[in-house]
Amino acid sequence: MPISRDRPLKQNIRVWFKYLQTAIKYKYQINKEYYSAWDLSQVRTLKFDAWWKTHQHLFAHKEYVSVRIDNSLSMNDAIKEVKKQLIDKVDKKSSFQITSERFRYLQVDDYLKCWIRRNEKEQTYIKIGQDMMLDYQKKETSYKNSTKLLRRKFTRKTLEKFKSDNNREVMLQVVRRKVLNAEKILKNTASGEFTGKY
Repeated sequence: MPISRDRPLKQNIRVWFKYLQTAIKYKYQINKEYYSAWDLSQVRTLKFDAWWKTHQHLFAHKEYVSVRIDNSLSMNDAIKEVKKQLIDKVDKKSSFQITSERFRYLQVDDYLKCWIRRNEKEQTYIKIGQDMMLDYQKKETSYKNSTKLLRRKFTRKTLEKFKSDNNREVMLQVVRRKVLNAEKILKNTASGEFTGKY
């Protein structure tokens, strides 16, 4: 069931783009027919903002069309006039919809960050968790001073609470789950469904 939105949500599409770009890089089987309008060669090489400038129309939002008809026209003539006025104003649907009922931008983005650290940098789950938490701690002042940035946390616990052996196991499980979620979303994305079930 596609997510409804009344305007393109650029940050959501940015995450989708990053997943698709990663799927291409790691040679997942891409549904080229579904993504033909995305210009996959550009997805492979461009940064999102450059690609977005020429592709944001793919995520057209719903608008209402007003039609004005002279009430003195006969029914047949009024219908003909309505049809004339609707030319090039309708059929603007987007075939690219996020297929998650509860799409959570920040979490889905974190999943991919963990997956990349695991697969590109070959980091342990514990190292990934620690690095991600440190990154977000460093950005705390940026979050406080910005009206645009969304405050991000890797987990509800603080880094200090993960120092005990018991909590290190929790960290390992948290990060492992994020990596596995990203793996499933990458496969779904490649097949033409973002995010799909994960």
